[in-house]
This record gives sequence, C-alpha cells and structure tokens, in this order.
Amino acid sequence: MESLNKMLERYMQSERRIFKHYDIEVSVALDDKMPTVYPAPLDNRSYTLKFSRALGQLFMEQRDSLLTSQDIWAAERGERLNKNYKFQLRTEFDNGLQRIILEHNGRRIPEDAITEINDKLSDIADGKIKENPSWRGGNLIAALELQSEHGRIYLENLPETSLYSVRTRVEIPLKKLSS
Repeated sequence: MESLNKMLERYMQSERRIFKHYDIEVSVALDDKMPTVYPAPLDNRSYTLKFSRALGQLFMEQRDSLLTSQDIWAAERGERLNKNYKFQLRTEFDNGLQRIILEHNGRRIPEDAITEINDKLSDIADGKIKENPSWRGGNLIAALELQSEHGRIYLENLPETSLYSVRTRVEIPLKKLSS
C-alpha cells in the first residue's frame, strides 16, 4: 500500500528533469498526514496507470501555462530561459479529503474560460460527462481519470499580489476510493 504523496513523489522524480530543462523553480510540500490507502504499483497496475495519466495531464497543463513556444524552442537549443518561472506542488489531508494543490506563476486564465472549464470539470465530477469527445484539455482528461474516485478538480486565478497566478485544486474523498 502507498499514499497519494508516494505516487506524487514518484511522478515528480520523472518530472524534475523536465522542469530543470525549462528552468522552472519547483517547490514541493507534502502533508505527512496523508494516509496509506492505495495499492502499490505492482499490486494494481491499472490503478497506478489511472493516477499516472491524471497526474501527467495536470502537470502538462502547468507547463503549458508557464512556457511559450519561444521558451520551448530556446530550451531545445540549450539556451537558459531565466524567466523566473515557479511551480508549487502541495498536498493536504483534512477530514477525510485528500487534496493536491498545483500553483504556477504563468499566464492567468481568462475569466470566461475559467468559468467554462470549471463548469465542465463539475459536470465530469457529477457524472454528467463520461468521456471527452475531442480528448483535448488536460484538466478535463485528468478529471475523467479521477471520476471513479469521486475526484473533483477546480481552477482559480489567484490575486495579482500573489506569488502564483493560477491554482489547480484536486480533491479526492478518502471514504469513496474504488478498489
């Protein structure tokens, strides 16, 4: 058995190389109260793959919000970006609710778009949407992966005075975990 933190730590090991390649400063703070409730990777491969796919989509959305195509091309040419990009990963466990909080200091989401995305994320969590017909939108794909866990994803723009611009919050209730 393992905790959500352990899954995130394993995922971050592979992502750190990518964040370093693009000069993105990474901060990680994992709640040590996170319970050990998930099957270990070798015990249940499909379970691990579901979370890996969800995390992959969420992390890709973070990078996409930070980097421009010019940044990507410059990094591929070996140039340092020196853009002061920041990404933070935190977890919290409170009253049976596991939270993953992802924040970055990249582009903010236009208010009309964030409302539309949050409405779709809510519909997915409520079971009104069972598949993504275009398979676009990493947050939507991640929400579909977490649907069986009764997971919810929320996006919000943070105040202009904040160190970060956008927060993605993933909530997974402990009591409803599927086997």
